[in-house]
Amino acid sequence: MLTQVLTRLSRDEARHFTFMADVVTSYLRAYGNAVVEPVREVVAGFRMPLSDTIRGYWRWALKIADTADYDHTDAYDHLIKVINRASTPPAANASTPCSTSSTR
Repeated sequence: MLTQVLTRLSRDEARHFTFMADVVTSYLRAYGNAVVEPVREVVAGFRMPLSDTIRGYWRWALKIADTADYDHTDAYDHLIKVINRASTPPAANASTPCSTSSTR
């Protein structure tokens, strides 16, 4: 049962990521560099919903991340790929203007 719930949850999260990646891509193509600073601000200021309302949330989240060997900054590599894909002409998609290595 837990496997089924977690599988559904991961699929749902993947759909959310795909949707948001498509939105960012559309805005980058339509508005170019004007979108970069607002995206940076959102990424820098993002907080998980309910993180300030659930007692012990951060301790719990860090323990789970440590146990699962999860690093949230891995998502930054995906964001960079989305930005590169949106800002690179279709014929030039083989080359990427930004590095996808994250700094930790």
